Amino acid sequence: MRPIILFVISLFVSAVASDTIKPLFETDSVAAYNRWLEEHRDQYPRFRPVLTKADLSTDSAAGPTRQMRRDAVVPLSELVGLQVGFRDFFEDGDHCVVYHRDGRAVTSTAYDRYGRKLFETSGYIQHRFNLWFKDTTAQDSVPEQQPWRRHDQMAESTEVLNDEGEVVGVLPGLSIQGASSHGDTLIVAVSRSGTVVFDRRARIRWRDSMFGTAARVAAISPDGRRVAVVTQDSVGLHDLLIGRNKTLGIRPGTATRFRANKVVWSDDSRHFAVYRADGHVLDTALLWTFTSDGEGAVKPRRLKANCDGRPFWMGDTVVLIESPYYTDLHWTANKQPPAGPCRVTAVPRRGRVQTWMVKGRFGEGSNWFQQGRYLASVNKSGGDVVVFQVPVK
Repeated sequence: MRPIILFVISLFVSAVASDTIKPLFETDSVAAYNRWLEEHRDQYPRFRPVLTKADLSTDSAAGPTRQMRRDAVVPLSELVGLQVGFRDFFEDGDHCVVYHRDGRAVTSTAYDRYGRKLFETSGYIQHRFNLWFKDTTAQDSVPEQQPWRRHDQMAESTEVLNDEGEVVGVLPGLSIQGASSHGDTLIVAVSRSGTVVFDRRARIRWRDSMFGTAARVAAISPDGRRVAVVTQDSVGLHDLLIGRNKTLGIRPGTATRFRANKVVWSDDSRHFAVYRADGHVLDTALLWTFTSDGEGAVKPRRLKANCDGRPFWMGDTVVLIESPYYTDLHWTANKQPPAGPCRVTAVPRRGRVQTWMVKGRFGEGSNWFQQGRYLASVNKSGGDVVVFQVPVK
């Protein structure tokens, strides 16, 4: 009997352990994370290295340098006097850009992953989907210390550039920060004139005519067939294959401040989730999941969760991240909340919602990467780097 008892106990312990988040890797050094990732790059190909702070030492023969990756550096002299250094890496590319402001004039310099200079241009640019995007309107109203906010404002038009800095096409002003892509072919983004789907040569393949000028978010399915467009009170689906539109109504929620601010497709393109929250009240959110043909997979779930990044699909479960997790929203303007633990909420299409607290110094603006059920959070502002597995089934 004793072996059986031990076996049962071991199963119980395994079950308990599988329901608990345990970090796989922890450090307070971005450089250490980059080294760990280099050693495990075959296991976590969807994780990305991130930029480290400037290294002011002069030990090397080349003089002061700033590390991009373990195998790439950029001379620190190129960063002297810049208001803003390197931008973040995005999941779909390892390029970066450095901004330099001289009075009201702004110059952007583009680099590849090895720190090689690609081109230089006036105005602000950003890199997504292995392309460069440049707004064409004046940018004088943007605070000198906060040029990234320029990308939250829609310009009259957006130029699309290649790695040589050549303009390959011009699109209506895009909110490219929230755009999504199907592989390396089609990209969907919200523009001044609605939602647009375009290809890598900046040719528009579809323009949304379902919701007029209503505020919206949009995402394209991984298989490239359908586009979900979400407004305050509706969900629209466009089938790119047959050209058919379908509109679904969703209840706005109890608060007038609720807004449809996130939509994300599952990896198999069979479902998509819509997340809405009242930005002025904590622990009040709604989550819908729909099938790819627009039918409601389950009733909307009311959650005690506030997702500050994009949701992640893990199997048939939607995972929401609050980083950092804090208990009130009364922060002084232009003051970041202190780093602290994060809260992870797992919402299956059916079944019990699970919540975990992950200890650490998570901060706003951290880079989050997903590899299956593993998540990596990299806080470049002096916080922690944590890789952990979410124990969803």
